Amino acid sequence: QKFQTDVTLESLKISETGAQLHPYQRQYSHVYAQRLAQLKPRCLDNIPNDDKITVVSRILDLREGIPCRVVGTLVKECIMNKDEPPLYPNKKTCRASDVLYLEDESGRVTLECSENKQHEWTTGMVVAVEGVVHEGGVFHVDTFFTPSMAPHMTFTTTSAEQRDKSDTTPHVLLLSGLNCAAPGVCSLARDMLLGYLEGSLIPKSAQEESVCRVMIAGNSAAPSTDAIQELDAWIAQLCAAGIPITLLPGQEDASTANWPQRPLHSSLFKYGGSFVDSSLLSRTPNPMACGINDKYIIGTDGRNVMDLYQHTNISTELEALALLLKCGHVCPTGPSSVPTVPSGEVDVMVMEHTPHLLFAGNCSQFATDLVTCGSTKTRIVCIPKFSETGQAILVNMETLNVQVLEFDDGME
Repeated sequence: QKFQTDVTLESLKISETGAQLHPYQRQYSHVYAQRLAQLKPRCLDNIPNDDKITVVSRILDLREGIPCRVVGTLVKECIMNKDEPPLYPNKKTCRASDVLYLEDESGRVTLECSENKQHEWTTGMVVAVEGVVHEGGVFHVDTFFTPSMAPHMTFTTTSAEQRDKSDTTPHVLLLSGLNCAAPGVCSLARDMLLGYLEGSLIPKSAQEESVCRVMIAGNSAAPSTDAIQELDAWIAQLCAAGIPITLLPGQEDASTANWPQRPLHSSLFKYGGSFVDSSLLSRTPNPMACGINDKYIIGTDGRNVMDLYQHTNISTELEALALLLKCGHVCPTGPSSVPTVPSGEVDVMVMEHTPHLLFAGNCSQFATDLVTCGSTKTRIVCIPKFSETGQAILVNMETLNVQVLEFDDGME
């Protein structure tokens, strides 16, 4: 629970006067300053050597007519005309009038991009740019450089979840968007999934040995007491069968609004709550990070992917998830368009280690890819809403291969 632990520690910092310093007493500028400090060295590492181009340490030191490179945080200014209709959720915000800036602690410079490349980026991304400052102080960008990929995490026997010692290969089952008791949602597909995990639909021994954990990536219940009770009963049945569960909150769940979201409170689970203190039910923040079978996993409810998709010209959710990995940050659009906690000492959503598995829940459809960069290899997965598709994703934790399981309730 990397993200929640760091945020909790931040909220307990003591001010110089001896009073407890609440995280919301800080300015959000500290978030961007710490993000730049953490990712700037990795951006510089990713720049190829070229003696003809000067690397400038600060934006304030840029000079006109000299080819140079500089690192900063992108800021996109979206200019809306008065005659334009209002924006709707999940609709693209890119316009030809959008202006892209690069800023650091010393100042800001306007970026000029060819072929509308400014729409490939959005506010909050830390990048290095190569180009020339023209008259008027406008920086014409020839090339963008993202941070270098961090190495994979090295696990010990105590830092990762205990490795499966059986002869079978461990798998993780990924779910999202259960939407228990939501209008028009039938519980039959969910009951079929329960039977599959319990081993009643196929030979029991095969499932008990292969599925080492079920991860539920947000939006698990509709906003009502009946929905929480229905989710509670379903989780209790899984835990009673000895199936470990990792439960992330989502945007529609009963958790905090700001990222990282707090874990769902144990008081919500009358029956499943009896498994909270055991290893069977793990309530995590959103986003979450953990280790399973010596593999580092980062996952979210998908809000970061949808927000990035909305603010760029990216055509698919999978491309947005790949861009998050490339930028080395779980949610670069926070706090600009995704509300986040203003931690001042460190940006907890910087990927200090490249995950082996990166997933986002509540996507419109299933999609996956294996991203390889140097010695790092990451499986990225877009998890569809189970309540709409009946699909669950099975991930092999040794090979990172994926398999789609479909549970048709026959309602269509």
